[in-house]
Amino acid sequence: FRVKYHPEDRAKRFQEHRDAVMRRLEIFMELREKGWLDRLNLDQDNGENLLKFMDAVVI
Repeated sequence: FRVKYHPEDRAKRFQEHRDAVMRRLEIFMELREKGWLDRLNLDQDNGENLLKFMDAVVI
């Protein structure tokens, strides 16, 4: 309960989540600039495949 709702812990979790999202965005933008996404369909309907691609690249 404390980890989820305590103000100090909540702020820390929020910052960790935000950092992870920003890192993912940086990687996405880098791949886009390098042309790796030219053949990848970026439509919302293809979101699952995009997530799989990003997970594979990040890991």
